[in-house]
Amino acid sequence: MVWYLMFTYFVLALILWTQSIQDIKSTNFLSQPLKVILLVIVILFPVVGAIVYFQLKKSLIGNPKVFNPDFGNVEKN
Repeated sequence: MVWYLMFTYFVLALILWTQSIQDIKSTNFLSQPLKVILLVIVILFPVVGAIVYFQLKKSLIGNPKVFNPDFGNVEKN
């Protein structure tokens, strides 16, 4: 039973870790050194670093991505 819990924790931590690394790579931060520092922190401390990153992400990004589609002038019948 204990090995099952440890395996589940490991898989969830691995998913969180890889998701945070991918998110750091694709996010537009205020400065490039900040991106490198966050990447190093997440690599060294996978679970805690990822949780802290996702909590602080909103205050660290420059221009957040906004979904603003332009479909042109589509007339409704």
